[in-house]
Amino acid sequence: MERAEYEAMARLEDEHWWFAGKRAVARSLLAPFWAGGGRILDAGCGTGGTTVSLAGDGKSVFGCELNAFAARAAAERPALRGNVVRGRAEDLPIRSESLDLVTAFDVLYHKDVDERAALAEWRRVLAPGGLLYLSDSALPCLKGPHDEAVHARERYTAPVLASRVRDAGFRVLRLTYWNFFLLPFVLAVRLGRRATAGRSETSDLKRVPATLNRVLSRVLFLEAALLRRGRIPIGSSVALIARRT
Repeated sequence: MERAEYEAMARLEDEHWWFAGKRAVARSLLAPFWAGGGRILDAGCGTGGTTVSLAGDGKSVFGCELNAFAARAAAERPALRGNVVRGRAEDLPIRSESLDLVTAFDVLYHKDVDERAALAEWRRVLAPGGLLYLSDSALPCLKGPHDEAVHARERYTAPVLASRVRDAGFRVLRLTYWNFFLLPFVLAVRLGRRATAGRSETSDLKRVPATLNRVLSRVLFLEAALLRRGRIPIGSSVALIARRT
């Protein structure tokens, strides 16, 4: 991504509704499979807000990030000091079979990430039976200026993402879309930007008024609660939990 996108992430991710919702969905989906403890890697950790949430209950959590600005921002967080390294998702400076959980939030879809190599590398560093949690952009029909700004290669459908993860040597345990309730709003914004702009230099990530931020956060918190009971059939994002075979 462009540096401006990482700067926006550093300013906003601790409180912004999108990141808050993403963290809530991850906690909800992981709860039945992840009892705690162990060693966790957040691959492509960005500026570290989501990584910190994984470290919130004292687990041993590490972040890996290629972008120099983002890696510095993550490393400056007290909960992550000494636990952030610079590196590519496809070439981790981590010994084989040493981790219990690898997470990757909006990483695999980037055009600068070799999808097959990244999945193989995450499998390499996971211990047998270890878990992989992915959350990524969904629905090819939503691709537009936002995706150009964040250097997206593609947006996944759930079956496509699951197939590629299985081909990499994982057994898929959970697969669902999310961000369903806000999908009409997302679709309207994306179609509007597509109609009125050429190549965009900025993503859709913007600060919103505090009241609206709370409302949008609660919508995604509701989805996170619903995901404890079942799956969501469609949404602008897709999440997956898989076990290393």
